[in-house]
Amino acid sequence: MAKRICRASRVSKADRAILDDLLERNTPKAIADLASRHVRSRRPEANQKRDPLKGRLMRLLDKTSSAKGLSLSAWWGGDTAGERRVRDDAESGRLDWLHAHKWAQRGLNALKDGNRNTAHVYAWSATDAYAAALEARLRPSDWTALGRPSQRRGRPKK
Repeated sequence: MAKRICRASRVSKADRAILDDLLERNTPKAIADLASRHVRSRRPEANQKRDPLKGRLMRLLDKTSSAKGLSLSAWWGGDTAGERRVRDDAESGRLDWLHAHKWAQRGLNALKDGNRNTAHVYAWSATDAYAAALEARLRPSDWTALGRPSQRRGRPKK
């Protein structure tokens, strides 16, 4: 039996010995040894089931981690400095950056609760806020540069 399994798949001699021991004695140590060699990957994140939605939310949360120290700005009537601060935050993209971080966190919480639809909505909202925050930081000259092809590289020919 073990020889048939070993011929079908490429198994080393050490694994073949473990497999023989497993089939003959059926010991828990041999089962654990074989499972640790073939089930686990070298990368710990590969051992977990890959969920693209969770990965997307984790990347967004990691990218916007600088928003942890930000808080929502507010002002009351007559507070000119507070109103300017809120407008500056909105124009510079800080509020979008903060919302991207919070929505990514809420999406991960929704995934933990088992609500994939809500997590999907939060992922799209966080992605949109992330793009809006980056877009707010671009200058008009950056937009024109995106519409032109790159120049030839190297020294010009004489």
